[in-house]
Amino acid sequence: MTSNSPILFTIIIYSENSVGLLNRVSNIFTRRCINIESVNAGGSGVEGVHKLAITTWVDRPTIERVASQIEKIVEVIKVFIYSDAEIIANSKEN
Repeated sequence: MTSNSPILFTIIIYSENSVGLLNRVSNIFTRRCINIESVNAGGSGVEGVHKLAITTWVDRPTIERVASQIEKIVEVIKVFIYSDAEIIANSKEN
């Protein structure tokens, strides 16, 4: 598999609760013509911090550029990227 092969990635975004944040994040995907497979939003274990999980089929260099753009949004605290294989490997260790 080459580094430019599309694989399933999950991008986890921790942020402040802000009106329009989901719209700004989805615009980053739209500008790059990336289809979002699923979105899950809700609170996190930390008061005042919300979690947004997005899955998409894309190559690693592209998802890293998307994560970099998302981290530039003022309300975003931290962004994490996981491939489907990394999520499965971590869940088997527990």
